[in-house]
Amino acid sequence: MFNNDIKGLTLNWPQELDQSDFIWNEKEQCVEKIEGKDTIRVAKGGCVHFGNTVEIVLGNNIYSLDSIGYWLQKAIQISKTFNLKWYTITLNF
Repeated sequence: MFNNDIKGLTLNWPQELDQSDFIWNEKEQCVEKIEGKDTIRVAKGGCVHFGNTVEIVLGNNIYSLDSIGYWLQKAIQISKTFNLKWYTITLNF
C-alpha cells in the first residue's frame, strides 16, 4: 500500500521514536527542531520517493571537515536517534 502523505509520515516518524518538539515546515516539506544554534530537519516519504532524511543545519560550525572523529560520532548519534540501523551498523565499524 502506497502512502504519499509526506506530512503525516514525517510528523509521525519522530513521535514513533519518542522525539518531541518538532514543528512542520511547509516550505521545506519536513519537520524541524532547534537545538542550540543548530536545526535538525527530518523528512519521510512514502510513495514515489520513499526514503528517510535527517539533516543538521549548523548555525555555528566550530568543527572543520578534518575533525573526522567528531563527525563520525555525530552521524552515529543521529542514526541511533532516528533508528537508521544500517547507518549505525556501518558507522560502528
